[in-house]
Amino acid sequence: MLRFRSLSTRLTVQFALLFAGAMLAVSLALSSLIANNASQQVERQLQSSGAVYERLWQLRSGKLRDGADLLARDFGFRAAVATRDEATMRSALDNARARLNVGSAFIVALDGRVEGSADPSIQREGPGLWNAFDGGRLAGVAVVGGRVRQLAAAPVMAPNLIGWVVFAADLDQREMTSLERLSAIPLHADVLVRRGSVWQSVAGTSDPRRADAIVLTKPLPSLGEQRDGSVLMLAYPKRLALASARRLQWALALMTLLGLSLVAFATWRAAGSITRPLARLDEAAGRLARGEHAELKVEGEDELSRLAAGFNDMVVKIEERERRIAHLAFNDVLTGLPNRTMFHEHLGLRLRAGKPVALHCLDLDQFKNVNDTMGHPAGDALLVAVGERIAAICAGQFVARLGGDEFVVVQDIGENERGGADRLAEALIRGISEPIQLDGQMIVPSTSIGIALAPTDGSNAGNLLKSADLALYRAKEAGRGTFAFFEESLNERAQQRRQMENDLRIALERGEFELFYQPLFDLEKDRIGSFEALLRWNHPRRGLVSPVEFIPIAEETGLIVPLGAWALRQACHEATRWPDHVRVAVNVSSVQFHRPGLQEIIVQALGQSGLAPERLEIEITESIFLEGSEATLKLLHTLRTLGIRIALDDFGTGYSSLSYLQSFPFDKLKIDRSFIQNLLTRPGASAVVRAITDLAHALGMETTAEGVEERGQLAELRNQGCSSVQGFLFSKPMQAAEIIRLLDTAPARSASAA
Repeated sequence: MLRFRSLSTRLTVQFALLFAGAMLAVSLALSSLIANNASQQVERQLQSSGAVYERLWQLRSGKLRDGADLLARDFGFRAAVATRDEATMRSALDNARARLNVGSAFIVALDGRVEGSADPSIQREGPGLWNAFDGGRLAGVAVVGGRVRQLAAAPVMAPNLIGWVVFAADLDQREMTSLERLSAIPLHADVLVRRGSVWQSVAGTSDPRRADAIVLTKPLPSLGEQRDGSVLMLAYPKRLALASARRLQWALALMTLLGLSLVAFATWRAAGSITRPLARLDEAAGRLARGEHAELKVEGEDELSRLAAGFNDMVVKIEERERRIAHLAFNDVLTGLPNRTMFHEHLGLRLRAGKPVALHCLDLDQFKNVNDTMGHPAGDALLVAVGERIAAICAGQFVARLGGDEFVVVQDIGENERGGADRLAEALIRGISEPIQLDGQMIVPSTSIGIALAPTDGSNAGNLLKSADLALYRAKEAGRGTFAFFEESLNERAQQRRQMENDLRIALERGEFELFYQPLFDLEKDRIGSFEALLRWNHPRRGLVSPVEFIPIAEETGLIVPLGAWALRQACHEATRWPDHVRVAVNVSSVQFHRPGLQEIIVQALGQSGLAPERLEIEITESIFLEGSEATLKLLHTLRTLGIRIALDDFGTGYSSLSYLQSFPFDKLKIDRSFIQNLLTRPGASAVVRAITDLAHALGMETTAEGVEERGQLAELRNQGCSSVQGFLFSKPMQAAEIIRLLDTAPARSASAA
């Protein structure tokens, strides 16, 4: 099978072959029809000519027979025949032969002899002719004297039959030629005589075996000894008979060739009109596959035009989708700003170009509170608004959102142009802090900014961003809403922090932690009511490490979870050695509340130690409500149902809200030491403490004042109705071994004594 690389060529060949086959079939059918029609016409002409010939034959035969009858009735001739007067017979026969223009005339006697003819070759034909004449056959063809002749005989009566007078006309080429001239068409006439199984021509020149002729044969009556008969054959050469048909066939063939040429040309043009748009479509598809823009010209409204229009629509949608994918790959979905990937590429290009830049790393202050209190939709709206403000303030600079509430600005600066970074940071802090309306509430956002300068603070994007992050961390430590530049000391602090993380993990495995206990004196019962367990770290090189240093790191790294579990188990176990009325209070981080398994840890600690749930007090801060959820409240209620006491620590600081006191029935409020330190010196401090104690009493809660260090403070707290106190006035945190001794001497160290 032929294979074509060109669709146009293939269509042209296929349609041309199809049309050629159809036209050839039609042409052959027409040619055959023409040939058959011509043959039928020739056959009809032959039939007509044959009829003429037959009529001529009969006329000739009748003429000879009339001549014979006339001579046979002549009296003198009959007398000559009867008397066998040879001279008279020959004279009469010669006269009649000349008059009839025949070749021979003779008498066949009753005994079969031939008389009246000087040709001896005729004598031997007499018996054969006698048989025919005697049988009543008086006309026909017979071989007489070695030649085929047309014979006609008439009986000679005197008065009885005494013989037959016979006239014989030669059947030769001259005779046939004379007959041919009588035909309107160029026929060849011949007389054939059958000898055995072979037909032989005896008068004409035609060959009956020739295949290039159309032949018509007519049987002729036979006389004498000729038994196989004779026929008159008329032949019409095909070359002449079909000459007119041949011209029509040639004309038809010429028209067929012309038609095929026209069909091939028309097919080529039609195929081209179809394949040219397809070729343009193929070429456009190739350009589209190479990532180039491709568009087809739409002409008309047919299927190809609609295909071109559909291709153009597809190209538009593909390009739009690619732009969308590229946008999503390099831009933040929420704010539309460039994302972290694009930021790294841009900053990398700037740094490789050797251009000095200032990288500002921004983080919104207290953004989590917005999400927690107003919901994530409001938080998203705030991020969008802040992103727009940053982009407006930093017009001309590269701005990106790295995720969450973290934004970055890549500022182009000159050599050692730190002042430009200062001014931009101040503008950002000032612009972002403009109030914004979210869900009907006025929000005043703020941001902290860490700044790193390239190439001083980092030669690649990763190091520079790390330096800016450290500077941001320092800015947040400085009180938020400010900015800080990166300094090498921040790296040292970061390294120290990483070292502390590693040491914490090792310390947890080695058991380097210890619980100290600080007593809480019950003012109503004038005795120690409970001990607060305080975590300490016995560092092998640094000695005793304050929880202020390592607890934040433990919370950030998640180590507070196993560390807090250990503290719970250890505190419960130690409390079982104390009197039944002395409880133990354990601080639980908000991180522990937000991780699964806290309830199981507390129950296991109680179960393993055997401590009654009522002797365990869980101290929490208000931060768990800021970061918590319904699950947190559900866990608190479950613990309280088990009998475990819940105390709210550091009440009055941070995000104190009276709604917390309504959402959960705490057993105790611990008044923050900041209210106690100025209790005797700040006007109104006592009224605040009084308000807290009155509120707690109204809600059925106990109160504990933290940081009591003076007798005057104790007296004032007693006057304001505080339930218990805690502070250095009574005791510093102590090791577990010292508690028994303290409890033994408790009466002497009672609050009254203090």
